[in-house]
Amino acid sequence: MLAPLLSGRGPAKGIRLTLVAYVNKAFVIVWLLLLYGLAWPALAQEEVDSETFNNMIARWNTTLDFPEILLSDPEMSPDNLELLTENVQLVRELARNAEKEAQSLLQRQQNLLDALGPAPGEGDPAEPEDIADKRSKIEEQVANYTARVKQSRIIVARSTDLLDRISDMEIKIIAGLLTKRSRSPLSPKVFAEGIKMIPLRFAELGRSLKKWWAGMEFSGAWVTILLTLLFAAMGLSIIVTLRRWLVARHGMLPDIESPSLARRFVAIIVETLARIVLPILMISLVSFVVISTMQLTSELEVIFLALAFSLIEFFIITGLARTALTSEKPQWRIIDFTNESAASLEQAIRVFAVTVVIVNMAVIMVNPVLQDFDTLRIVDFEMKTPTTIVMIMFGLIVTSIAALNVLRSKNWRFYVQEEKEEGISEGPVSFKVKVLFGAAKTAIVAGVVFYLLGYLNLGIYVGGRTVLTLCVIALAVIVHGLVAEGLRQMTSSENVVGQWVRSRFSLEETTAARWTFWIVLLLDLILIIGFFVLVLNIWGMPWDEIKPLFSALVYGTEIGGHTFSLVNIGLALGAFVLVMIAVKLFQGFLSNRILVQTKLDVGVRDAVTAGVGYVGVVVAVLVALSLVGLEFGEIALIFGALSIGIGFGLQHVVNNFISGLILLVQRPIKAGDWIVLGQTQ
Repeated sequence: MLAPLLSGRGPAKGIRLTLVAYVNKAFVIVWLLLLYGLAWPALAQEEVDSETFNNMIARWNTTLDFPEILLSDPEMSPDNLELLTENVQLVRELARNAEKEAQSLLQRQQNLLDALGPAPGEGDPAEPEDIADKRSKIEEQVANYTARVKQSRIIVARSTDLLDRISDMEIKIIAGLLTKRSRSPLSPKVFAEGIKMIPLRFAELGRSLKKWWAGMEFSGAWVTILLTLLFAAMGLSIIVTLRRWLVARHGMLPDIESPSLARRFVAIIVETLARIVLPILMISLVSFVVISTMQLTSELEVIFLALAFSLIEFFIITGLARTALTSEKPQWRIIDFTNESAASLEQAIRVFAVTVVIVNMAVIMVNPVLQDFDTLRIVDFEMKTPTTIVMIMFGLIVTSIAALNVLRSKNWRFYVQEEKEEGISEGPVSFKVKVLFGAAKTAIVAGVVFYLLGYLNLGIYVGGRTVLTLCVIALAVIVHGLVAEGLRQMTSSENVVGQWVRSRFSLEETTAARWTFWIVLLLDLILIIGFFVLVLNIWGMPWDEIKPLFSALVYGTEIGGHTFSLVNIGLALGAFVLVMIAVKLFQGFLSNRILVQTKLDVGVRDAVTAGVGYVGVVVAVLVALSLVGLEFGEIALIFGALSIGIGFGLQHVVNNFISGLILLVQRPIKAGDWIVLGQTQ
């Protein structure tokens, strides 16, 4: 009876595929129950006995057998692939935790065994019976925990292999979707049918809306609906009033010619709150009221939610552009755009945002189920109607034109920094920006061309991902400009905050610029890492694959028995900066409050203050290296090796430094002395 179904011949092939799909889902459900139910002891206990651990290993192996079965099926669905990825990663994480725990227990027992010393050799006197018994038990535990470590590593290796195979299958699925060619929207049949069906589709939508309105159950719920709408109107009026009051009192006011640092940051926060956060609250409130009271059909609910999300996107895009560019108020501008470029760019971004809203609504009204993305976040347009294909073609063309308008060169001209104060010069677009915009324009046009040729999935993928990538770049540039401008203002002698910082930390112009440079460089490193993580996700790499790479980068990679991570490096740099700040403060306190009360002359006081600074630098370096993960013995070894290299390669520099220390201590010359060297005085 099952032979025709399993053979895949004739009409039984469709039945076989359906059966395989249900069997796959059944396997996944059973596998998940087994995983979460039987792997719980590893999550609930720090230490388990040998029998429990062996049972856990056996269950993990059994759990990993299910992916082996599912991956052998060529009809494996993307939904199941996502489930497999998440749960194989869970098994791997449990096994890694078990390995760490076993390593810790093994080290404890090994320390006890080392404390007992070596066992008596042949011909040596036998050790006492209680000591021998203790040694035997410890050796047994060492062997037990060694076996646990190896068993856990096998599970980790097997899980990693399965994840690699799942990733390969996902790549094949994505490649298949992107390279699949279907009906071109320029095909006469598709285009004619799509154009013909668009007005019919909107007429059908109008009838659905009329039918919904006629079927509203006002008789029993009108009181609740009216009260809810009343409270919603009150909430909206409060939000609108608050928004106007915030902008009028604390926003970027045009009559303030030279805003202070504190006023500038307050204005940025207020503008962001007024133009982005409060509108999102308004949209959320209205959406909640409509969804909870208006009894929308599933089709109308999808359309309404699409409208809500599109409006949220609109306010985020235009709000960030308005806050960053401030075309009408250049004194508040974060980035050094020229006035003409800021105005034209803000207008182009607003047009793009409006276009996105209109296109989203037009497409979603034609096909309300278009938002059903698959687990790989790529829509397969193979089975979409001609109406949807044609409507998306128009939307893609219009959106691409709006995006290209944003990338026009005239929108991206900046003041030259050193000539900004004179206001007479503006710099052209840099070469790297030209390359970036050229690549983006090419990708956007290529997306339209791919779509018109019938590669629907590839066209949407290339065009949409390119625009999202540009949005991420713009957000990173805004954050960079905001922090850089804030640091510049905090160390500037033109405002009260900058004057206080300079006097408190004894910062000269060059020193302040140097500290600003390094802090901004560290921020740029963080932004670059975050940018690449987001871009990888935008272009199709799932979080489940990005997370291990990001974790290894941020939380540590083992090199030579030491774990180096961005977290430790960041902590080390932060500790170094904090120690140096503390040393600077202590030097100022010592020089201005303590040493001036002594009978020491100026030369001795300067020598003591300089010596404290040298000691502080050494302490800061030691603290930073210890936070990176190096022990003091290894640090001493490194300094020993460096001293040899410095002794050979930098003899004159070291001689001068030591000579300076000798001058500070012995003081053959001191501050206030008049020195004559030949003709030089």
